Amino acid sequence: MGFFLTDYEALSPVPRETLLRVARQGTGMFLNAGPQPHIMLNSFAAPLQGYMPCFITLTYTDRLRGCSGSLAAHAPLISDAVTNGIKAATGDFRFTPLTTGHQLAKLQMKVAVLSCATTLDFNDQDDLLSQKIPGVLGLILQYGAKRGTFLPMVWDSLPERKNFLNALKVKAGLTADFWSEDSKVLQFQAENFADPPKT
Repeated sequence: MGFFLTDYEALSPVPRETLLRVARQGTGMFLNAGPQPHIMLNSFAAPLQGYMPCFITLTYTDRLRGCSGSLAAHAPLISDAVTNGIKAATGDFRFTPLTTGHQLAKLQMKVAVLSCATTLDFNDQDDLLSQKIPGVLGLILQYGAKRGTFLPMVWDSLPERKNFLNALKVKAGLTADFWSEDSKVLQFQAENFADPPKT
């Protein structure tokens, strides 16, 4: 059984490598034979047994090929990484599902392990844009039933705050110029790491 981690601590290199390896192997096993492999939690280091949210992203020559994850911790990290790897490979509606481990082998796998999200305090959109939001933080925009999330890596392609926020609104299903005093913005940390790019 896993446990919830209330204070975020970065993973050391060995658990990082293990998480990537098991996520890739588990996803490949599912693609080649199915069903999803069973994870023996006790065989992994304590940080990987803890309940922490994560995202798995698959890319081909730096182009997105699939992504899956959650913002809330609901499973042991090592198990969640395998589940999200499978969903990124087969369940991202934007892409044709992968069907073999050979296809997966051509893709780079990236992992983002998330901290708990905290609410940002602001008076209006200008006040929000004036705040020093480090590029190492991800943002969640909520308005009613609509919600959009950007992982910290999105700052690499959208470094200007206004453009970042406008794109986040669009992802949430709103217009880029939308704003309401009922808008809610949360921030979270993400520890990002990946296996070597595929050539």
